[in-house]
Parts: sequence; structure tokens; C-alpha cells
Amino acid sequence: MARLPKLKHVKFTRSKGKVYAYFDTGRKTANGNPIRLPLPPFGTVGFYDSYSSFLGARTKRQVVLPTISDLAALYQNSDDFKERSEGTKNVYRITLKRVLREFGEFPLEDVTRKRVYDVLDEIPGPASRNLFVAVMGVLFRYARSRDMTESNPVKDIRKSKTGEHEPWPQHVLTAALISDDDMVRLAVHILYFTGQRLGDVVKLRWSDVRGSKIILTQEKTSKPMMIPMHRDLLAEIERKPRLGMTIISEDNGKPVTASKLRNALKAFGDGLGVAVVPHGLRKNAVNILLTNGCTIPEVQAITGQSVEMVMHYAKQVDQGALGEAAILKFERGNRT
Repeated sequence: MARLPKLKHVKFTRSKGKVYAYFDTGRKTANGNPIRLPLPPFGTVGFYDSYSSFLGARTKRQVVLPTISDLAALYQNSDDFKERSEGTKNVYRITLKRVLREFGEFPLEDVTRKRVYDVLDEIPGPASRNLFVAVMGVLFRYARSRDMTESNPVKDIRKSKTGEHEPWPQHVLTAALISDDDMVRLAVHILYFTGQRLGDVVKLRWSDVRGSKIILTQEKTSKPMMIPMHRDLLAEIERKPRLGMTIISEDNGKPVTASKLRNALKAFGDGLGVAVVPHGLRKNAVNILLTNGCTIPEVQAITGQSVEMVMHYAKQVDQGALGEAAILKFERGNRT
């Protein structure tokens, strides 16, 4: 392992086989701890250029404190960000645009809890507010791990209540399963009979159909799934012409985007006077499996959810229907 040089005001650390270098600016946080700025990777051309710049600035007592913009750039080049799923990274990028718009040029120490609350007051929707707080939390956790600050402006900010996605009413689900709209009918069949998320369903390819099973890896959890198809789903897929690579496609065979499919399903519900979202069908799937006597592990084998989430969804299962299913199982079993 290469020997590291002794440089004034520089602290080297090793993590996961990598070397990180931090320059002590000579400034301190409100708590009296030193503020350190990350240097480029040791051994690269820019390392000594940055070191010289920081050293000269410290000598003149003109060190520029890191801003939220600096922090966001560093974080997006970090292993923590790169190891997240593509879906999560896209959501973070979108939220980071708002973070930068609100706080981009603020030094880290100037982002206070009050200022965060001022921004939250202008963000519509509890889910969007929660996401903003979550991404700010991730940024400042990364900054603290790199000794850039000890601040945590989102500490003790409580999550906004978002409510839950409701399962589709039975009459809406029934109508969708026999709809004349080919895209709606096929999408609802897949969402309902597999219990998967819209983002995973819209990416399904014909090559993911193996006989009477669907093979996929969930984007959010990276969990591999092999899902046996309900006979109604198998029949619906078999009647679909193979126009392109994806099962759900435009008339010309091009893949359908998640946003277009979401809007199509929403419009279908609106046409029946009911507000629905695709994720509601995930609850429908859990509910019907439980109502028909499936155990929690059996439900997990279809939807890929955690035990806790299945049990949470189970709270909304029709108690009467579940009771009837239980008695049928009881009657089929030993009565003594």
C-alpha cells in the first residue's frame, strides 16, 4: 500500500480500499469543531492544485466555506449515491434541483431548521415535502461523515401525513379487466395478478415471460421474482400481439413510459367518477390473495413485499370475506 505524504493541514483516511483527503480550513463550526474540505482523489493531477489553493486561502484567512451546491456535486459522485437504484437516483436528482434552487449558494452552516421550514411551507403535497426533507437529510449525513459540518437542519422535522393509496373499488377493477382499451386492460391484468409496482410492470419484456411464469428483478428492492401467472393473466398476455420488446407497448411497438401509463389508468378511473392510482392495485392483489386463504409467505412469494407490509395491507381486507374463507378452510380440514 503506497505511503501517504505528510501535508500540512491535511488528514488522510482510508475506507473500502480508497483514500480520502480532507483539508483543515482553520475555521470552526458553531460547536467548535474544525471545518474540513474534501480534496480531489490523491494521486490525480488536481490534488496538489487544490491543496495549494486551500493552503493559500488558509494563510490569507479567506477560505471559502462549502455550499449546498458543492455538497450536492460531491454527493452525486459518491459511492452512496451510485449504489442506489436507478429509480431512487432519478427521484433524488429531481428533488436536488429544488434543493439547489432554494439553498444552492448557502454555506452549509447557514441552512437552518427555520429556513427549511420556510421552504416546506411553499411545497404543495405532503409526499413532496417528505421527499425534500429526506434528501436534505441524506446530504447533511454525507457532509457530516466527511467532516464538512456537524449541522443537521432537518433533525426533529416530523414527516407530513400522506395518507395511503386506496385499493381500487371492485366495480372499477372489474370494468378495467374487461375494458375495450387494450393498454388499460393489459396493464391492470399485470398489476393486479402480480402485485408489482408500475415501474417494474412497464419495463417487462417478452423475454421475461417463461412459460406460465414472469421473471423480473424489482428495481426498488433488487429482489429477484419468479411469479406464476393466474390463468386470466396468462390468457390476456397470450392475446397481446408481440409488437416490440416490452409487453405493454404503443401500437407501433415502442415502450410505454410509466407516466403515460399512470395517466391512462387515472383517466380510466376518472371516467367512472373514481380517483385511482396504479399502486392501489398492489393492495387489491394482497387483499384478494389473503381473502382466498393464502398465507403471508405465499403472498410475499407473489408481491415480494415484507412481512410487515403484507400485514399492514391485511388490515384493510374485507373482514366478512376473510371470515368466510377461513370457515371454508376450517370445514375442509379436521373438525375435531
